[in-house]
Amino acid sequence: MSKSRRTGLIVIVLSVVLAVAHTMAHKASAQAPIDQADFDGNGIVDFGDFLTFAAGFGSSTGSDAYNPALDFDVSGAVDFTDFLVFVASFSASTSEPAATFVYIADTAAGEVKAFDTATNFEDSSRRLAATTPQDVFFSDLRQRFYVSSLDTFYAFSAAGAPIYTLPLTEASDLGFVVSRAGSKMAISPDQTTAYVAELFGPVIEVIDLDQGASQAFIDVADNPNSPVLNASGTRLFVAHGGSNVARSVAPLTVIDTGTLTVVDSFSVGDSGVNRLALNPNDGTLYTNNAIGSTLVALDPTSGNIVHSVDVGTINDLSVQILDVAASPDGQFVYFTVNRIVNAIDAQGVPTLGFLGGLGILDADTFEQVGEVIVGEVAANLGVSPDGSTAYISGSESLTEVPPSIKIFIVDLTTRQAAGTLQGFELPSEISFSAGKPAIGETGWPQITVF
Repeated sequence: MSKSRRTGLIVIVLSVVLAVAHTMAHKASAQAPIDQADFDGNGIVDFGDFLTFAAGFGSSTGSDAYNPALDFDVSGAVDFTDFLVFVASFSASTSEPAATFVYIADTAAGEVKAFDTATNFEDSSRRLAATTPQDVFFSDLRQRFYVSSLDTFYAFSAAGAPIYTLPLTEASDLGFVVSRAGSKMAISPDQTTAYVAELFGPVIEVIDLDQGASQAFIDVADNPNSPVLNASGTRLFVAHGGSNVARSVAPLTVIDTGTLTVVDSFSVGDSGVNRLALNPNDGTLYTNNAIGSTLVALDPTSGNIVHSVDVGTINDLSVQILDVAASPDGQFVYFTVNRIVNAIDAQGVPTLGFLGGLGILDADTFEQVGEVIVGEVAANLGVSPDGSTAYISGSESLTEVPPSIKIFIVDLTTRQAAGTLQGFELPSEISFSAGKPAIGETGWPQITVF
């Protein structure tokens, strides 16, 4: 069959599918960034772009017809998965405003849920099914979702279709399979490698994301969590939660990603650290002590403490910080804080009061400049890519049976509570995903925003 006849047949077949698939794809929101699908650069994904895609459909690396621009999922072949991604962008304009979705890893429900940040409504077509999910990341370069869970690492297409799974398990001495307890992960800047913290190693597992294969295991101290990479991806920093009883065990490990070896460790006191965050401007590391009220800023090269602040007050009987994040512009440090204070109930009887909220530090002075109370518990934290909104997993009341777990929304411009997302069993990670409209450690939910 000649190339021209082959293309003509494909156009006919795809044109028949297009009318049906376009509706399906918008519902499923399998998306490519619009500028990637606008092959001719005229500002809209139209029939001309469709003809370009059709000409390369069915090709693979090594063939004359293969065009890597059409291979949205970088699989080495322009196939039906890429077609669905293209169709989701069909008729969209590059001038249309972007849509952002917040992704919540609901551990107990066994799924990752997606909410439109403009409406706060869940888009059930974007759900990702994963047992006990702990963390989620969207690769805009690969057009894939990656999810780490207690016993499995998942890769999904942008449409939510499973691509591969990788077990995070091993055989015990007694012969049965046990979980290594996968938790948070870090993704390399080129989005080809994942570094997954596994509590029962304790190790950092290195995963080739294109091959879906484990590359290495890096032995680290107990309770590894919250791995973060520097901007160049050459250094991986790993927190270690819990009390640092053994002075030789530092609460922060530094790994060279080139040699995949531990090259340094930083100490920030007598207690481990739960979370790490990195300032996008200068690479400063922010962390909290696992059992107290102190936040610390570290030089990422020397490990020296450059700032330290105790956010406790004279009214607090107890304070605990559970999560830390930096604003996208690097001007603020956000943290979730839980306080127990003396209070008086409605009958005038002395009692204990529980306050969960979002604390705000000025990144330059490291002084607290605000705090927004959202409920009685505030746990995991996610900040939108534009820095305008924070999402916090928690509960309004510790006395509710069963407890009502919610995602609290805080407007970071006005520094006021702005609503809630509901319908969770045990959310554990919060992420965000942004795209054009056609593209559509604790037991608390994790929040990720792309």
